[in-house]
Amino acid sequence: MKWLDPPTFPVSEAEDPLRSLNLPPLIRRILLRRGFTSPEAAQSFLDPRPPAAPEALALPDAARAVERIQHALRRKEQIGIWGDFDVDGQTATALLVETLRALGGEVRYYIPVRATEGHGVHLTRLQEFARGLDLLITCDTGITAHAALQWAQQQGLDVIVTDHHDPEPILPPAMAIVNPKRASPDHPLAHLSGAGVAYLLMEALLRTESSVVLQPSDLLDLVALGLIADVAKLEGETRRLVKEGLQALRRTKRPGLRILYEQTRLDPAHLTEEHVGFLLAPRLNALGRLSDANPAVEFLTTQDEARARFLARQLESLNLQRQWLTAQVMQTVEMRLKENSDLLELPVLVIENPSWPGGVLGLVAARLVNRYARPVILLTAAEDGLLRGSARSVEGVHITQAIAECADLLHSYGGHPMAAGLALAPQNVQAFRERLSQAIRKQTPTLPEPTLMLDAWVELDEVNLEMAEMLEMLAPFGPGNAYPVLATRGVKIESVTPVGREQEHLRLTVCDAQGNRQSLIWWNGNNGEWPQGVIDIAFTARAQDFRGQRTLQLEWIAFRAAPQPLPQVELLPPQVVDWRAQGISGLPASVPILAEGPDAPAAASVFNRYTLPPAAEIGVYTIPPGPREWRELWQRVRAERVYWLADPPAALRAEAFLERLAGLVKYALRYKGGRATLQELVVATAERELTLRLGLEWLEAGGHVHVEFDEDELRFTPGEGQANPYAQHELFRAIRSLLQETAAYRQLWTRQARLSG
Repeated sequence: MKWLDPPTFPVSEAEDPLRSLNLPPLIRRILLRRGFTSPEAAQSFLDPRPPAAPEALALPDAARAVERIQHALRRKEQIGIWGDFDVDGQTATALLVETLRALGGEVRYYIPVRATEGHGVHLTRLQEFARGLDLLITCDTGITAHAALQWAQQQGLDVIVTDHHDPEPILPPAMAIVNPKRASPDHPLAHLSGAGVAYLLMEALLRTESSVVLQPSDLLDLVALGLIADVAKLEGETRRLVKEGLQALRRTKRPGLRILYEQTRLDPAHLTEEHVGFLLAPRLNALGRLSDANPAVEFLTTQDEARARFLARQLESLNLQRQWLTAQVMQTVEMRLKENSDLLELPVLVIENPSWPGGVLGLVAARLVNRYARPVILLTAAEDGLLRGSARSVEGVHITQAIAECADLLHSYGGHPMAAGLALAPQNVQAFRERLSQAIRKQTPTLPEPTLMLDAWVELDEVNLEMAEMLEMLAPFGPGNAYPVLATRGVKIESVTPVGREQEHLRLTVCDAQGNRQSLIWWNGNNGEWPQGVIDIAFTARAQDFRGQRTLQLEWIAFRAAPQPLPQVELLPPQVVDWRAQGISGLPASVPILAEGPDAPAAASVFNRYTLPPAAEIGVYTIPPGPREWRELWQRVRAERVYWLADPPAALRAEAFLERLAGLVKYALRYKGGRATLQELVVATAERELTLRLGLEWLEAGGHVHVEFDEDELRFTPGEGQANPYAQHELFRAIRSLLQETAAYRQLWTRQARLSG
């Protein structure tokens, strides 16, 4: 795993662009690390404001959908809601049913049973459900239901599709299809889940109906459940809805949710997205995974406490069963991989077992993705003789797109970039495994190396409950806004204690050189091995409730062997002479000059960071891009005097850097047989080696070029044009941070040079 260190900017309080905000320094550093470089952007992130008008109406077909629903309400038409069995589908169904009934609608609903029907709108069941209906509304499903909606159209049944999954080139027949994926990728609603789409449509409807019975804010607890459970990316309107929805969950009056709080010993005053993801959503999901999810709608909407308590007991029982089944499937998969290690040679794990319970395959697949850093598909036998299963992916691999290239081997499929469902005949499994591996290699010839973006280096004695509570200012956390990762250098593990029902977790105590100690929990870390010697550790610091008390919990993320520290040298040599006015021409020809980048002067005395020879005096035309580069240079050169020859170059934007790098690669392809060295590119750009490596990965993820690394030697071949925007997004953020750090370091170098001179 590649660790991406946090930048050292801002180098001083005076240079901090967020200094006008009344925020702790650690929070400002994390915001800068994540690209919020202006007070306005940071404030908008911390306190997102709702739009003046419902944004749902800006989506294709949304206004038409609202108008058709109003018509149905006025004419007392029969309305049917077709949902889905995961928490996103349950909450989307519940908020549609609750809203339309509050407005006087005649509403009934149906959620398919996972074990016998699977995802989607199935024609046979729809033919039964649609009897007497005037309007059908789907939620969290329907975008690929061509056959079923074609039948509905033939029967004269109007259909409104609300969904968030990827549409196919040809849309199914419906009078309105409300799906944010039909809008531009940068639309503020682009990352909504099914519950989010249904909510915004109902918000627009409630505003036009001026209801006094129900307000849009009354539905925010449901939409937060759906968005968090579906792991929606927390950007744009999605982040605002989750933030406001968590507040609504803390004060919810729904009996079902309040009883769940009791069962899980959850203090609603401190409820977070983590509680939703690990306590509430799994219980609701267990209903859809192992039974019939239709009662979930009643559980979420009923005001009958006795009925809610009865259903809550059912949820708890199914959740315990789900935990046991998940452990059993996980164990079986691991045994299969030990027996057939060749499966790990492929870029995707496709594993089938006819006896597995289908309801937990997605959970196990997600765990295997984290363990093996590649997409995973698990399949089990269904009653119709097909193998049905769940797929989970890694950043940089659009799993549904890859599956689509194998469509001729499949009975059905559907999903989005990170997850999918599919069905195929048992005899097609091996061919599917091979074809899918080829499709993934087309997207990305080598699987992206997992990266860990650190937000801050801290000392053990700095970490406390106050820090953990302070980090909650950046909540809610999830995709697009990961929980801050902290890191500490040079610790040793003092003690290890297995914990958990199956002793699957570890409780570790670590100690630093000063004798400071901290306790960490390593979830699912008990594989019989743990690190020895001096290590660096990455972890999260969270505030949690334990027996009525707020306590600190540190969660182990990763470790690496502690690198050998470079011998300490001063940031600058003893004497710097400001020689900018005289310039290079005023220096003796015997003084070697450090100069790099596109503006480096051409002279016999000019060298780069790799070729600058030892000398008593040197000139610095191009300031090195960071303290490590300066120290490594200085250890070799050891000059007694430095002539400062030019101001640092202007801070380079990531877009400009990548454009410049693309030009260098094109030159190598056209005139150098596609060959270059990393050092050549470093010298040509005057940036860090890591920045260049990430830049090349960005170009490769964009389909522009294929890069083969052989230590410092590089071999370029033209790319196939298959872009991987998910990998590009993460790489762009890292490149932007590194460039900002380089600019800040060069400014610091110049200020200290003035003081030294």
